[in-house]
Amino acid sequence: MSETQLEVQESCRRRWRGARRRLHLLDSDRPGFGVGGLSRFVPELSVRMLVLPNDPEAWIVDFDEAFWGWWLADEEGPVGRRSALWQPNPAVSASAAARTDANGESTFRHFLAIHRHGGIEVALGRSGRYEIGPDSAPAFRLLPIVLRIYDALAVQRSAIDRYGIDGPWEITIAFLGTEGSFLGCLGAGWQEPEHRGGPACREKNILLRRELSVWPASGDTQHLVLSLAAAIDNAWGSRHARCKAREGQFNGNLDQSWLRYVY
Repeated sequence: MSETQLEVQESCRRRWRGARRRLHLLDSDRPGFGVGGLSRFVPELSVRMLVLPNDPEAWIVDFDEAFWGWWLADEEGPVGRRSALWQPNPAVSASAAARTDANGESTFRHFLAIHRHGGIEVALGRSGRYEIGPDSAPAFRLLPIVLRIYDALAVQRSAIDRYGIDGPWEITIAFLGTEGSFLGCLGAGWQEPEHRGGPACREKNILLRRELSVWPASGDTQHLVLSLAAAIDNAWGSRHARCKAREGQFNGNLDQSWLRYVY
């Protein structure tokens, strides 16, 4: 990589860090990590994903009538109808517009949002986490989370095509309150944590960050999703790709049977 390319890369990283700082997605050890922007209205926030384009200060997307027609449409995504994952109840702020499960309520269980800069954001509350065993140990819903990420990344591809958003890109995934937690809702054939399946996480919070010079084409999104899912497993001390089924209909592939348990 040339010196000029390194300077451009570092310039992008400074902009991304500034944007994540404002959204409390910079230092996973700091109090209040992960809670910023629209996610402040998600009780028991458990998971966030944020995609940042080359210029997170840019104003690219207007939240006008044409936008809402596209944004709230019940499109067929890579894992099914979008309304099965994100209800079409709109919410809007100065910097972002969202699909939420709230219908006249002031808080959300989860949302899919797009920022004016064109980057996508996901936030999950109780729909990302549950409790297991007599001690009510926390566990994160691996496949329902991964399937939502898969759909959100497909929406990002659609936004890039619609608005001509420029890369490179940064993907950040944050898990809140992970210390002592497990990963559950695994692919068919993997042992669930309530049956002593898999190690517990040692970190207070998890922050994963991935840079992309080019956003993948629609047909290549699953490769990115599987890579991110593997990194999630690694964060819990597992070297296995437990989002892939070991038996049944989806044997050897991303287990999409968990879609019926997304709520």
